[in-house]
Amino acid sequence: MGYLTIDLCALGRNYVKLASMLTPARAAAVVKADAYGFGAKRVSKTAYVIGCRHFFVAA
Repeated sequence: MGYLTIDLCALGRNYVKLASMLTPARAAAVVKADAYGFGAKRVSKTAYVIGCRHFFVAA
């Protein structure tokens, strides 16, 4: 069995960097299922706190 580690700080830094590269367009976050088992709520909240306001969600 494998393990996946999600670094929420790195996720936030990556979003900020990508969003800055898109200006004046806006970036959106894609949250699939349960964010690969890490928790869609935690991942979405992290993105929201750093400025993401557009989300694509799949259950």
